[in-house]
Amino acid sequence: MLQWDRRCLGVERFPDALSALEIEQFFGLSPDERRAVLRRRRPTNRLGVALQVGYLRMTGLPLNSVQRIPPAILAFVGRVLDQPAPQLASIRALYRRRRTLFEHQVAAQKILGLRAMPEHAERALIAFLRRSAGEHFKLDTLADAARARLIEHGYLQPTGRRLRKLVVAARRHHEAGIAARVDTLVDAPQREGWLDALLAATDAGKTKMEWLREGPASKKPMGVADQFARIAFLKERGAAALDLGIPLALLQRLARPMLYRKPAALARMRPARRTLEIACFLRLQLLRPAEAARRLGISRASIYRALGPDDGKVIGPTNADLLSEGMSATLLPEERGRG
Repeated sequence: MLQWDRRCLGVERFPDALSALEIEQFFGLSPDERRAVLRRRRPTNRLGVALQVGYLRMTGLPLNSVQRIPPAILAFVGRVLDQPAPQLASIRALYRRRRTLFEHQVAAQKILGLRAMPEHAERALIAFLRRSAGEHFKLDTLADAARARLIEHGYLQPTGRRLRKLVVAARRHHEAGIAARVDTLVDAPQREGWLDALLAATDAGKTKMEWLREGPASKKPMGVADQFARIAFLKERGAAALDLGIPLALLQRLARPMLYRKPAALARMRPARRTLEIACFLRLQLLRPAEAARRLGISRASIYRALGPDDGKVIGPTNADLLSEGMSATLLPEERGRG
């Protein structure tokens, strides 16, 4: 199928608006398909099979008996078959027996070379979804990738509910792998202390979680010191060790709820989910001060000058090194080496 055809895969009803070109693309019949349809003796049976073929090509799903058929599609299929198209409220009007509907669905599958997904193919699909969960961060895009794979292998599409169940399970499996990596990178006592550390109050009366979410105020000494205070806090929580081996976009997606969640809601979360989100949040927030410093044009030399001798002793040179490394990591390849 052409790439633009895939937008209708898995759709369980006729789209609201199909252009004349799309109707021709989906419901037009090749010479072999037309001969197979015309083997049916009754005009209504020919129309039924042709509609099943077109709908199956468009969505990857059989046309059920309650679908309302758009008049433009009926008229087009009638012209393709050289027969008048009846005015139908739904395809149910074509069938007196449900068995005939089933026979036409099977005939359309044979004409297009599609078949139901067997058990081994579903296992292969589950493995594909688990592999792809790290590349497709949105459930809809992961489902689209699964639908494209099924049609390429000649399988019928599962229902939307069934596919979503598989997609959600694959996402959870992938996130469980990330959570397991968190467990190996940060020891249990430190992980268990994350909640209390984030809910602790600052001198300004905010929680540490809210404080971490704030952006840099300026590149004046106090602003720079505040950035380093964040880095020191994050390093104490083990954020520097949380190299999860995932793309930055996925890290941002997993950390995103923490950027908007109320601090009081943390205690009500499931512990496993809370640990995963906090780990991604801490790691992301460790990268953000480096990016903020780069945007503000803070160099390593100016950092030491701005902090002064007293703050420099408190912050320490290792944080400056971390900031410098973080700034380098946020640069595009062609930007590295400049400055």
